[in-house]
Amino acid sequence: MVSILTNVAAQQALQILTASEKSSAGTRARIATGLAVASTRDDSAVFIQAQTLRGDQLSWNAVGTGLARWQSITDVGISGAEAVSDLIIELKQKAFGYADASDTQFRSAIRADMEALIDQIDRVVDSSEFGGVNLLKGVPQPATRSHYSYKLPGSTVNPSGFASVKMAAMPPGSSYSVAQSHFHQLPASPLTPDSFDAARSQMIGSNSKTISVDAGTTAGRVNLLVNHFGSPDTVEIWQAGVRVAASGRAYAADGEPVQAPIAATAPAVVSFDYDPAKGQQIEVRLNSGSSGTNLWSVAADSFQLQDPAEPVPAPFPVWNDVWGWSSTAIFDPPVASANPEEVAQALDDPLDERALPIGVSAEYTINGGPEAGRVDLVFDAFDLPDTMEVWQDGVRIAASGRSYQSGGAPVDDALAVTGVQRISFDYDPDAGPVTFRFNDGEADPNSAWLVGAISFRKDAGDPLPVPESGIGGQQYPAFGPRRYDINTMPGKTGQRISTHDLSSEALRLDANSIPWGNPQDLLDVVERAEKTVLDATAYFGRHHRMLAQRVKGVMLRNDVQAEALGALVDADLGKEHARLKAQEVGQQLAMQALAIANSAPEVVLTLFRS
Repeated sequence: MVSILTNVAAQQALQILTASEKSSAGTRARIATGLAVASTRDDSAVFIQAQTLRGDQLSWNAVGTGLARWQSITDVGISGAEAVSDLIIELKQKAFGYADASDTQFRSAIRADMEALIDQIDRVVDSSEFGGVNLLKGVPQPATRSHYSYKLPGSTVNPSGFASVKMAAMPPGSSYSVAQSHFHQLPASPLTPDSFDAARSQMIGSNSKTISVDAGTTAGRVNLLVNHFGSPDTVEIWQAGVRVAASGRAYAADGEPVQAPIAATAPAVVSFDYDPAKGQQIEVRLNSGSSGTNLWSVAADSFQLQDPAEPVPAPFPVWNDVWGWSSTAIFDPPVASANPEEVAQALDDPLDERALPIGVSAEYTINGGPEAGRVDLVFDAFDLPDTMEVWQDGVRIAASGRSYQSGGAPVDDALAVTGVQRISFDYDPDAGPVTFRFNDGEADPNSAWLVGAISFRKDAGDPLPVPESGIGGQQYPAFGPRRYDINTMPGKTGQRISTHDLSSEALRLDANSIPWGNPQDLLDVVERAEKTVLDATAYFGRHHRMLAQRVKGVMLRNDVQAEALGALVDADLGKEHARLKAQEVGQQLAMQALAIANSAPEVVLTLFRS
C-alpha cells in the first residue's frame, strides 16, 4: 500500500539518478582532460609511474635543448674554421709568390696582401661566437716540448738498412731527428794516456793550429787518425824539434825524422815511435803555416799510444748516430719535461681518441743489408709495460725481457717491460728480412714506446753495450684549449668539446713570429698553420656529427616516453563518449521513474480531499 510518509519507489529512483549524475561527471572530466588517471585519487600506482615518466621527459627535454644549442655552437665554429682555411689557402699562394719574387717592391706588395689576409683571419676568429662560446679561441698557456735522446756505441757496419724505418708509438704531433756522423776509428789501446783524449778534442776547427800534449812516461807507438772531410790539409807531429810524422809520408821507425807533409784529403793515420827520454812534450801541427790549399777542416777521430810490437793499426769505418724524438703538450701547471705517455694524457680529450699514441701494436719488416753482424737497439717502453720481439726466417731470435742469444738461436716469448731496455740479436743476411713485432696481440692504448737507437757491429763478440738515454724539455708561449663538457644524459657528461685556437698568434702568423726575412721558413709556417686549421675543421665536424646523433637519440627517446605515458594515463575518448551517452539515457529513465513514483502519493491525497 502506498504510504504518504514513505515513498520507497521515489527514494530508489532518486538514488539511481544521483549515481548516474556522479558517474557522468567523471566521464565528462575524462573527456575534458583526455586523461583516464589525472590524480592519485584515480589510481595511485599508475599516477606515480606517470609522474616519474613526466620527470624523465622534462630532464631529457633539457638535454635535447642543450644539445641543440651545442649544435649551433659547432655550426658557427665550423663556418669560422672553414673560412680561416680558405684564407690560409690564399695566404699559402701568396707565400709561394713571396718566395719567388726577386723585386723588393713586388715582395713588399705581396707582404701587404698577406698581412691583410692575416688580419682577416683574426676578424673571422673574433666573430665566430655563439651563446657566449667561441670554439676558435684558446687560453694563453705555456707549452712544454719534451726531448728524448738515445745513443749506442758506433756501428762498424752501415746501419742504414735497420735505421731506415722509424719504429715508435708516439702521441700525434711528435717529431723525429737523428744526428748522423760517419768517420773512421782505430782500435782502442790500453796504453793511451788521458792527455791524448783532451788534446784530441782540440783538433777540430778551421785554419792552422798547433796543439801541445804531454805524452807521458810510457814508450810506444803514437797513432793519430785524422779525417780531412775531403779538403786537402796537412798534419805533422814534432818531438824535441824533430818532425817525426807527417801526412803523406811513410811511417819511420824509432822516431826518425820525416820529410815535410803532403796535403791529404782522405782519412789517414800518421804514426811515430815515441821515446819519453827525448822529451815528453810533443806537438801536433795542423796546416802549419797555412800550407794546405784550402782553409782546413779536420777532426782527429783517434789519438792513441800503442805497443810498438803490434802492427800499425788500420782505421775502420764507424757510423755514430744520436737519435732523438720530441713531443709537445700543455700542462697545468707547467712541467720541465714529460714522457710521451704523459704527453698523450695531457693532450687527450677523454671522449676523443685523437691524442692516443699511434700504432701501439705494430709490425715492421726490414731488410738489414748484405753484411752479417750483431744488432743492438734501445727499446724504451716508458711507464706502461710493452713487449717487443724480433723474428727472422720463422725463428724468434730476440725478445724483451730475454737474454741475448748468439748465432740467431731461438728465445722464449717476450715479457712485458718498462723503461729503457737493450735488445740484441745476430743478423744473418742469408736468412732473409727481419720482422719486429711490438705488443703482439694485446696492448694498452695509452702506452707509448720507441726504438731509440741502433748499433750494427761486425764482431758479434764485442761487449754488449749499455744504452745512453736522456730527457729534457723547454717551455714556449702557446694557447691551451678551453674544454666544455656536454650533458648527453640527464646529469651526466657524455661528450667533451675543446676549443682550437686559430688566431694569428696561435698559428704563429702574428707580426712577432712570422719570418719575413726567410721566404722558405715563411712558407713552412704557413703550411704548419694550414695543417692546424684542417685538423681543427675535422675535429669540429666530427663532434658536430656526434651531436646530431645524440639529438636524434634524445628525440627518439622522447617519442617512446610519450607513448608509454599515454598508455598509462590517456583516456579512450571513443569509449568515454559512448559511456556518456549511456549515462545520459540512464539519467532520463531515472528522472521518469522518479516522476512516476512521486505521482502515487497525489492519488492518495485526492481521497482525503474528496
